[in-house]
Amino acid sequence: MHHKSSISIFSILTLLTTVDLAFSQPPPANICSLDIQIPSSGNDSNCIKGNWGGFLNGNCCGFAFDVYLQALGKRTNQTGQIFLNSTDQIDCLVSMKTIEGDVLNCGIEKLSSGAGGCYDYSVTDVVNNLGNRLRTLDEGCKVLGLDQQSDKACSACSRSWDDMGISLNNRGDRDICRFAVLVSLTSTRIGDEKWIQALYKCLGEQSIIPIESKYSLSKESGCHEVTIKEVYSATNNLNESNFIGQGTAGKVYKGILSNGQHVAVKHIPNDGEMETFVREVTSLSPVRHPNLVTLLGHCKGEEECFLIYELCHNGNLSKWLFGEICHKGWEYSGFADPKLNGDYSSEAFEVVFKLALSCIGLKQQRPTMEQVVVRLEKALDISVIVDPINPHFIPQ
Repeated sequence: MHHKSSISIFSILTLLTTVDLAFSQPPPANICSLDIQIPSSGNDSNCIKGNWGGFLNGNCCGFAFDVYLQALGKRTNQTGQIFLNSTDQIDCLVSMKTIEGDVLNCGIEKLSSGAGGCYDYSVTDVVNNLGNRLRTLDEGCKVLGLDQQSDKACSACSRSWDDMGISLNNRGDRDICRFAVLVSLTSTRIGDEKWIQALYKCLGEQSIIPIESKYSLSKESGCHEVTIKEVYSATNNLNESNFIGQGTAGKVYKGILSNGQHVAVKHIPNDGEMETFVREVTSLSPVRHPNLVTLLGHCKGEEECFLIYELCHNGNLSKWLFGEICHKGWEYSGFADPKLNGDYSSEAFEVVFKLALSCIGLKQQRPTMEQVVVRLEKALDISVIVDPINPHFIPQ
């Protein structure tokens, strides 16, 4: 009996000691899922400025943010996922306090998943939904890191970054979408540290200037402002019967203003073409030349903009080059070199002439080199079997 009591007391003491040890041990450290690495350039000062155009809250958060972005890029390269959830992100930010003591108050926490939209985008989502922005940023920033043209390269890169912000201006998650594109881009060049650091330096040191103000119209633009009501009245509510053409930025309608003036109205939806609108107003307003269409006025609304030009009753140069002339084969001869003396096939010349016009048309409609070769070979074949304008012509 005494022996059993001793065993029971010993068991209780052992249990109490185990429980005490368990509670006295520090909790396991939370592990950051990112590979946080300080770049080889290091943090040589106590404060690396750069608040990414106001996205960051602190003036000394630039270095920590660059390190975080690069770590995101590495993870994205491996997983295809972009932003961390808030729990994982906090673990990583806490581990970065040695880089920036106030890192939890920098504003980096805004780049976390779970809120839908761009917050939860993967690289696949970026490619499918923001592919044009991704390609534009890649094109604008691809030569960063080349010392001999650093300023010029940064200017082009910053412009691409700003243009993306403008095109996404109607989205509440605009900045999140831009960083989703940025992380996706850097994930494809994660081994090029020099380029990545040049990219972060270029975009991170932007001034705090709202994107909208960068592309706002000055009062000295010299262009008459027209009301939306007058625009819709002039074009009969953008009636399709008044449609006269399509540009890269929007449709063009003919109309008549209240003063009786005939005009051409370019309708620009506010979905990424705001830069086009502002650029044309600021650059064309002061220009007056008999061979150039005059910009008479503009109209800027919340969801759409309009540019009002004088109407060319006889059509423009594009119409004459790409329109009527192309339907009248005999008129092509007027573009031939007089030195040929008519010694060519008119049909073959028409093929080559149309090919030349297509090569200077809209970028997305230009032929590939393979298509160019095929059409030139077609013209050569035609010139062999079709009688030329000059009956004495013998193909060489």
